[in-house]
Amino acid sequence: MSATPWIMFTITALLVILGVLSWYIVKNRKNNCPPDYYSFFLMGLVWVPVGFALHNYFLAALGFVLMIFGLIHKKEWKKNRKCWGKIDKKTRQIVCALATLVGAFVFFGFVILYLLMQGYI
Repeated sequence: MSATPWIMFTITALLVILGVLSWYIVKNRKNNCPPDYYSFFLMGLVWVPVGFALHNYFLAALGFVLMIFGLIHKKEWKKNRKCWGKIDKKTRQIVCALATLVGAFVFFGFVILYLLMQGYI
């Protein structure tokens, strides 16, 4: 039996758990801040070339949408920017933990992909 369905199920389950956890954190946040449109623009700026390079045109289209969304709200870029030093300690810890978790998922994804391509799995 192939291990690929179990790997895909595990990744999907972890993404659902991360999504629910993120939703819970955002929902229970005391100080709701407006969106950072500059970050949307930067995400779009990164996703467009990555989408074309990977021949993933959905990702490139989503990048265009994010870029346009960020450019529409260009007047609000400076108003909503937050410096790392101005963020409270608990939020910084949560962001660092989530970034570490995402980095670990990406690393293990590459390890699993390598093992699959070498025929070990």
